[in-house]
Amino acid sequence: MDEAQFAKLKEAVSKAMGDTHLGGLKGEVLHEHIRGMITRLHFKWEQKGTERVKGVLDDLEKDIEEHLVIKAGSAEEKAVKMLIRDHVLLYYTMHSLLLFEKKDILEVEDFAKKLKKDFEKKGIPKDTAKFAIKIFEDAIKAWREEIVNLREEINSVFARAKGRTGWSLGFFEKMHSADGFFLRFKERRLFGQTLRDERLIEKNANKLASVKSKEELERILKSFGEETQEIVKDFVIIHKVQMATWDELTQHMNRLVEIVAKAAGIHELPLNDEQEMDQLYSLINDKLNEQYLHALRIDVKQLEAIIAELDDKVKSDVQRLAA
Repeated sequence: MDEAQFAKLKEAVSKAMGDTHLGGLKGEVLHEHIRGMITRLHFKWEQKGTERVKGVLDDLEKDIEEHLVIKAGSAEEKAVKMLIRDHVLLYYTMHSLLLFEKKDILEVEDFAKKLKKDFEKKGIPKDTAKFAIKIFEDAIKAWREEIVNLREEINSVFARAKGRTGWSLGFFEKMHSADGFFLRFKERRLFGQTLRDERLIEKNANKLASVKSKEELERILKSFGEETQEIVKDFVIIHKVQMATWDELTQHMNRLVEIVAKAAGIHELPLNDEQEMDQLYSLINDKLNEQYLHALRIDVKQLEAIIAELDDKVKSDVQRLAA
């Protein structure tokens, strides 16, 4: 790799590090339909991206075996460019998913407010109020557990990037097997399903004003609870796939460093290639990973704060309705 190529790659990492939402989710606008379409595309690009990086690394090994030094140098540069691009793509996808999650978590509060508004004058039976509180408690608990798990997964990915073993190693290894393909293909469908469930929740909220009986109200509340639980389950799987993909990029970067070090050691590549690749490894697997994953932790922390406030607010609103 010549000096100009190396300088361009370092510049690309610096630019990627500058594209971070360090303020978290605050002030970010969802633009639901546009962001939804882009996020679906991102899933598709991610799947192809990791496969392409693997293909380039296979080509690099072949070029080295055939003593094609110039061609191998181009493959090095291409692999690093793809790894930087895929990290950026993953970060933006995760940030977008957490914006959708923020909307869904706040939907619990919005549903409770709508219930309060529509039944403030006439009230609801005490047993129905108790039933409603249980539905809301279960919804908030599910979101709380999902966010805690996500924080653990983010920490695990960072630990793996630093050369340590994360708690979700078993899941990562499964994702890298042939079976993982089907789960990754399912990811886009699950995201579409969460968007449909969101619309069902909004539709049920709009039905509250025209409820005629206790039984009808309880059916709507039950439906709200079930749809919320489904959304949470889908996000659990989607986040696991995203974090496993992130881990896969780390493994690709490790492989790239090993290939270059081995080739430089037997003089199939210049010795400075090994030194440059070590620097790029440090920039991508340490600094870029650290900044992106820290930014995601900020997003998660803000969601945790929203959930912490939600429980008391919702219970208070529903209890006041008890006739």
